Amino acid sequence: MDWKIRQVSGDALATIQRRFRSPRLPSTKWRPADVAGLDRAHVAGDLDLSETPATDERVAANEIGLEILLVWRGRWCHELHRWEISRVEMPTGATWDIGEERIPPLLWDAPTRDSSQ
Repeated sequence: MDWKIRQVSGDALATIQRRFRSPRLPSTKWRPADVAGLDRAHVAGDLDLSETPATDERVAANEIGLEILLVWRGRWCHELHRWEISRVEMPTGATWDIGEERIPPLLWDAPTRDSSQ
């Protein structure tokens, strides 16, 4: 799997962390993202999605998410991008297809545009 992270608008970010999230994955650790090279950065990885789905209040059993943790207006905020996944049986085993991103991404802990800090 391969994803690209880029900042679309707003003030330059000082720090970003990211992790994959899915009920099919064991808990994954936060990983720092290079903010200076964000426009060139991409996230790639081989993930084992064979786990029996657990419960995740923000990502469904048939989804994979890329969660981003960033500081915005002096507060830590979460942004979760989610894609539908589907299992495809192959003669040599199973593989997973990734569908379209679910829009909009989920946001929480973020101050509103009208918040004064």
